[in-house]
Amino acid sequence: MPHFGLVDENKLGPIQSLLMRARLHIRGGKIRLQEKDISLGIITLYDALCTALNWYILVPDNVERLGIDSAVLIRDEKSILSFLEKVGVLDGSFAFDEFDKLVERAILEEIEELDDRSFISDIEKVMTSLDVMPFDESLLPDIESDTI
Repeated sequence: MPHFGLVDENKLGPIQSLLMRARLHIRGGKIRLQEKDISLGIITLYDALCTALNWYILVPDNVERLGIDSAVLIRDEKSILSFLEKVGVLDGSFAFDEFDKLVERAILEEIEELDDRSFISDIEKVMTSLDVMPFDESLLPDIESDTI
């Protein structure tokens, strides 16, 4: 994955490490899609989304503001998405089930074609709602060939 070897997770701490991982995987997923490594790009962006969701429910301000009880909130993506839609963080327009099916397909085969503009736009909308985007890419560690 694009974050291996690029960040010191001990230095960042568990919450900031998740945010950095999500951002690195957004960048890495987009690069993979541009390079027509579509299946790996999809899988990388899925990891970015899952990481972003987990990050969001751990941020102390969000926990307090939304009354998140992490002992009750099951940490699977569908449960987190449902909760965030219920409290109005997400508008419910993201088709997670379709994305999940696409990821399953990407795991099993190399996908040859994807409307990547629409796909990236949908991901970016969720990431913006989660306060993961926008971000200054110059603040991310430099890309190393063995991490992409």
